Amino acid sequence: MRYSYALLLLMLIPYLGAYAQYNDGPNPGNTGAYAFSFIDHATDATIGDDIIIDVKLDAGKDNLGKVQGGILRLKIPFAHWVEIEADFVSDRWQVSDEIKNEYGLKGNSGKFDGDLTFKTKIKILSESKTSHRPALAFQATLKTAAGDYMSGHRYTDSAGYEFSVLGSKTLREEDDEIIRKVKVLTEIAFIAWDTQQSEQNDAYKASFGVQVEGEKFKMRVSYLGYNGWQIPAADHVSILQLEGSKNIRQNLQLYGQINLGLSKASTPIMIGAGVRYYLPAPKKKRKPISYDQ
Repeated sequence: MRYSYALLLLMLIPYLGAYAQYNDGPNPGNTGAYAFSFIDHATDATIGDDIIIDVKLDAGKDNLGKVQGGILRLKIPFAHWVEIEADFVSDRWQVSDEIKNEYGLKGNSGKFDGDLTFKTKIKILSESKTSHRPALAFQATLKTAAGDYMSGHRYTDSAGYEFSVLGSKTLREEDDEIIRKVKVLTEIAFIAWDTQQSEQNDAYKASFGVQVEGEKFKMRVSYLGYNGWQIPAADHVSILQLEGSKNIRQNLQLYGQINLGLSKASTPIMIGAGVRYYLPAPKKKRKPISYDQ
């Protein structure tokens, strides 16, 4: 057990080293799909049994122009009560001459690499199968200031954080049916991000999802919304997400994802596809893939 506490302390170090560079002026892209990728949809409140490597490629249109990019996620459960996640984001963007001139950008296109996010999920309660008690977990998220702020004004070199409570409950579980499991996922959160050297914007967030699992597939529909206070046109975001995945091997999934913006400030559309690889955590017995993670 003492090794688990030592590893937890080690993984929390990036939270203590966040920094940001600032520049006065407009910050377009603060609701872009990749600039704010750390504000994600609700996930399962349980702690998984596998190390997960997740690679996803996206393409779509944000509020400034076109964007293409990729996200690498690594999830590591190192105890039955805690899970650490690290995300690395890289994207390319293109804007019109009008946007370029309006914000004084150096060019019509660019890219940034190195935007990092760290998440720590800690179990509060386990789900009860004999009562209505759901699984509950606390999650802390930190977006570091490792991206490129100056070249594209895309808000990627601004630190942010999120504190959230996750809840999940299985509504149905049948081993011999086409639909074997139905589960609901919920999240309530407080998020904040730096806007200037001495200013911070913040918002309340809520997310809700329903996922259906079969023997070799999973489907999920979820909604995410948050409301800030600084700029009404940019702080009221609503996104609907659809995801479908297929288990092609015992430890390998392919999935597709569509994000649709439901409010003016939301990213209009983003389409992605990815692969998830499951690796048994050390000293844990191999189990079939759980689509709840």
